[in-house]
Amino acid sequence: MKRAVIFDMDGVMIDSEWIYKKACQNVLKKYGKEANEDLFKAQMGRSMDEAQKIIVEMTGIDAEPKKIGKEYINEYLRLSKKLLNPNPGLFELINSLKDKVLLAVASSTEQKVVEKILERFEIKDTFSVITGGDKVKHSKPEPEIYLLTSRKLGIDPDNCIVIEDSPAGIESAKKACMSVIALKTEHNKNMDVSLADRLFDSLYDINNYLNKII
Repeated sequence: MKRAVIFDMDGVMIDSEWIYKKACQNVLKKYGKEANEDLFKAQMGRSMDEAQKIIVEMTGIDAEPKKIGKEYINEYLRLSKKLLNPNPGLFELINSLKDKVLLAVASSTEQKVVEKILERFEIKDTFSVITGGDKVKHSKPEPEIYLLTSRKLGIDPDNCIVIEDSPAGIESAKKACMSVIALKTEHNKNMDVSLADRLFDSLYDINNYLNKII
């Protein structure tokens, strides 16, 4: 039986959530606005198309969502060149899985940004399928991105294991009828991730678990 492991990227593969926060704060400061924790929680796991609308709605900023989104992602990319790092245990987990199952990435981040980051860490070619948030009409928590990824893999959803960290992402994968492992992080410690089938504190722990079942 063919199986697949599908990774979310931000927060799971890379320690990026705090960089998104800093980028958002920097952009809003230009408009005389401040970002609070509720704003960050509302964005987590969402596509940039949705995040930019959330920012405008929650802050009352006088700017078009697309303009904010463009400034936001440009600031994130600028900061990430110096600050972005893979989460501990990522390379060990990928190396442990790559000869056993198909690997994929399903991220709310735009496809070109996802690919650029994976190339930077020299792991892009490890993944059979990469799906960015701009490749689907309905973003997480809807299941479209995970269903599309499983179709491209040629693997039934019930033979896919997803590694996620956001409530929206976990809900998305569960709606797609996939098994979900949640990675507990500093950024989601106060969020409800109870829909996940399993919860672990690190990628090392996830690696140990998957080695027992795959």
